[in-house]
Amino acid sequence: MATTTISTNAISASTPLSSVGATGDWTSAGFGTPEAVIMIEGGTASGGGLSANLLEGLALYDGTRIRCISSAAQDAQATSVTSMRTSSTRFLNQKVGQVVGLSATPALITDGVRFTCTTRSSPQVNRWFLLLMKGFSRTYVSSVQASTTVGGTVSIIEPRFRPDALIFLNSPIEFDIDDGTNYDEQLISRGFASRETSGISQGCTSYYDEDNLADTRVTQKISDVYICEQITATSTELYDVQLVSFDPYGFTIKTVAKGGTNCFMGYMALKFDGDHPETKITAYTTGTGNKAISGYGGTVTTLIQSQTVCPAINTNYTAAENAGSLGFGIGWGAAVEAQIAIVSTPNAAATNTGCVWNAPPLGTQLFLNLYQSSDLSTYFQGTLASFDSTGFTVNISLNDNTSTSMQSLSMAFCSGAPPLGSTGNTNVLWMD
Repeated sequence: MATTTISTNAISASTPLSSVGATGDWTSAGFGTPEAVIMIEGGTASGGGLSANLLEGLALYDGTRIRCISSAAQDAQATSVTSMRTSSTRFLNQKVGQVVGLSATPALITDGVRFTCTTRSSPQVNRWFLLLMKGFSRTYVSSVQASTTVGGTVSIIEPRFRPDALIFLNSPIEFDIDDGTNYDEQLISRGFASRETSGISQGCTSYYDEDNLADTRVTQKISDVYICEQITATSTELYDVQLVSFDPYGFTIKTVAKGGTNCFMGYMALKFDGDHPETKITAYTTGTGNKAISGYGGTVTTLIQSQTVCPAINTNYTAAENAGSLGFGIGWGAAVEAQIAIVSTPNAAATNTGCVWNAPPLGTQLFLNLYQSSDLSTYFQGTLASFDSTGFTVNISLNDNTSTSMQSLSMAFCSGAPPLGSTGNTNVLWMD
């Protein structure tokens, strides 16, 4: 059965990766050697709280292979300054000014991961947290390019096993460039898919912030149809990619729409042993207090969420109020959590951006934390109250959600191993 825990450490001016060649350990005592790791990074103010700039990144690592995307947006600029990079060899910290602030190569060790610094260029205050995972029968990380033809499919046999779950990081630039090229936009697309009793459940969240504009343009979207969507500030679909099957040796994806040049997808494939994954979209509506989410086929033991503010599923959202608000939260164990939130104000005379890391020792421990784009005020906050027999309960402490729904794409690890199908769609669960 898959077991998980979290490991956190700080990236600051001096510790722990103070120079090229220096090492730092992210560990959780007694966990043992991980089999797969999700790495999350985000900027934060030096004493905690919302930073002045937007810094975020995500990486997938299986002990041998890594795929990483890191992006940044600079605060208080007359024209927007956004950027992103990818890597297939290291974990990146993209900083403002469209340069790499810090990068490090990972290696599995007992109880966690050891990083060795490979690049250091005055990184801004930054936090990394790692979800350490083990208990799978198979894990594999790699990347694939989606077909450049509408209707075209690509079958991936590289994992050499039929996955039960897939986690995707999507990019317009390829991973094998190894952070050699800066992409002058901020395009964040994350996808989850699982093989369930009803068939395939899949979804993605997408976020776009355009570079070099006097009026910042931010667009975001949540989908229960595609594993990847690349969108633009004008709501143009650069790529829509769908997972069409879990195969004996991998999986198959299909390009449904194409308006861009390329779509590269880093992925983590997981084969479960004794439990199972489920992918769903949860919509958080008005009100505070405990909100129970049910409908899962077993007790939730780990919860991974990509959180966004969108009034409807499968619809681009460009409204100025909250279009630039995104979060990534993880819960594990006895309903313990950590989260990173980013925000950028659309249509502003000068760029207005921020990022916050929500876990001790630097920052308040939260699972849900989103900011209002119009003025960077707190919009929605909550913690995990419990993992339950058919879902989980969150405690909403602050909710200014009066006109839109805060919606999250969730992947849950659940106890028990039900029979698995091959087709189907994501369920939508409403919290009223």
